[in-house]
Amino acid sequence: MFCMGLALLISAIIVKQFDNSLSIDRASPTAFFSDVNRVSILSGWPAKDKSATSFLGDHGMMLLIFSSFMLRYFGKKPFLQSSLGFIVFSLPRIMGGVIGLLILPWAQYRLF
Repeated sequence: MFCMGLALLISAIIVKQFDNSLSIDRASPTAFFSDVNRVSILSGWPAKDKSATSFLGDHGMMLLIFSSFMLRYFGKKPFLQSSLGFIVFSLPRIMGGVIGLLILPWAQYRLF
């Protein structure tokens, strides 16, 4: 188990370095567009509301690598369980964007 965990860690490092070496410019929308309303600017609160890059996310990529290791070393049932975990832990980022896209325009319409 220790060796498998070590192989998982080394694989994640290699994949991340490969991702960094690709010359794909994936600027996040907050860095790409100039007229973006940021929480830190609107409220004055320090918030992480800007990112230099977009996907691939580190957490999502690590969950996918973990799922692939579960398929390789433990079989289909643990793979399906870890894939469900990947979906559950990736949904907050996706749903946060969807909720923001649906609710914030209405809130701004009502407030302003």
